[in-house]
Amino acid sequence: MIISMNKEKLLSLLERVSDCIEGAWFVGDGALLGIHRKGDLIEGDDDIDIYLLPGSKLNYKKLNVLGLEAENYYLNEKVYDPKHEYIKKNAWKEYNKAMRVANAGLNRMDLVSICSLSYDSNRIQNKHTTPNIDVFYLKDMGDYYSVDNWEEFVCYYKTEIIDLERIRLHGIDIYIPNILHRDNILSRQYGDDYMIPNPKFQYIKKTRSISI
Repeated sequence: MIISMNKEKLLSLLERVSDCIEGAWFVGDGALLGIHRKGDLIEGDDDIDIYLLPGSKLNYKKLNVLGLEAENYYLNEKVYDPKHEYIKKNAWKEYNKAMRVANAGLNRMDLVSICSLSYDSNRIQNKHTTPNIDVFYLKDMGDYYSVDNWEEFVCYYKTEIIDLERIRLHGIDIYIPNILHRDNILSRQYGDDYMIPNPKFQYIKKTRSISI
């Protein structure tokens, strides 16, 4: 199988990052969608989302030994290889994207107004390179886990990830939600037609609209 240079870099990152995680974790979002559809990452993806369960953490010393760095970036941490290509991102667009997730349901005018008031103090000019690994830290919210204080950003019910499945992805051991629960998760995040590729699709995950 021929692997593109970008995908090769992404897989190398995944292998090194997974070796630095202490505790339980799993791969989610677009990477999980690709794995569920065809057993592989979606072609062209330049990141992989990893979720750490409460009590799990990254070993930063080991991360640095493996040549990686981490950047706090709005909703998560970006783990990256500084030797890879740096692409300066539009800070205003990136901030708007993060605030759109944090304020799901607001109309465009109200969102721009909120962003304008807090942009100067809260914006981040990215340091991370491409590709990268997005690391999210889940918090215990009772029946489900959610990300930090972004109440409407992401939710995984505890019953959905109590029996994580270990698989091999291009020779790398990773964890994903069990096949019995993946339909619930992916249809909630991407809609009932999630098995049909849609390159224009964008989504905002919400805890308040989920059901199992």
